[in-house]
Amino acid sequence: MGKIATNKQTRALFCITKKDYRNKNLTFDQASKLIEKLNKEKNFEKSSDTKTSYSDIWITALANGEREMQACNPTPMVVQQHQNIFDDSSKVIAQEIVY
Repeated sequence: MGKIATNKQTRALFCITKKDYRNKNLTFDQASKLIEKLNKEKNFEKSSDTKTSYSDIWITALANGEREMQACNPTPMVVQQHQNIFDDSSKVIAQEIVY
């Protein structure tokens, strides 16, 4: 018996088939062939009625995230480092304002 299937392979098989292959004792080669076969059988083409591509969705999400980030007004926080890190009443040796 050859090398056993990797976690990545069993995860790929689960994503394709929605079946758990972790305890099926598949070899690395068997899993590879099965993944290849299932990928050929599955139709990964976009349907003709799909008007928005994944890249369009990504660009829109990125623009919305950047717009929200620009509108964000965080509350500043003071971070201090004490001489004795276990004693908050010890002398402060470093201090920064973090936004």
